Amino acid sequence: MDLTDPGWQASVAAVREIHTWCRERDVSFLLILFRYEPDDLTDDVLIEFRRLADELHFELADARLWFQKHDNTNLQISVVDGHPNVEGHEILGQGITDLLVSRSLLGN
Repeated sequence: MDLTDPGWQASVAAVREIHTWCRERDVSFLLILFRYEPDDLTDDVLIEFRRLADELHFELADARLWFQKHDNTNLQISVVDGHPNVEGHEILGQGITDLLVSRSLLGN
């Protein structure tokens, strides 16, 4: 992964801005890396986001963990559209809910 790539730099800048906005308003910030399965690129992205999360002290989650027990080809809209279908959204939603509750990020 090229850390000097303008697209990557823009992504990092956006995460920093969102984190700052949340911190200034005392709002929890949780970044979720959406992916069905590991691959070289998203593994690198996760490593870099983990470094950023450690630096800025925000929560980071890997959605792959929620999908790993499932056949992801049955969780996508189609073979040409990798976005999650209804079942995929249900898995994602449950994973996010469980994470928010377990890390006490929902507030009162």
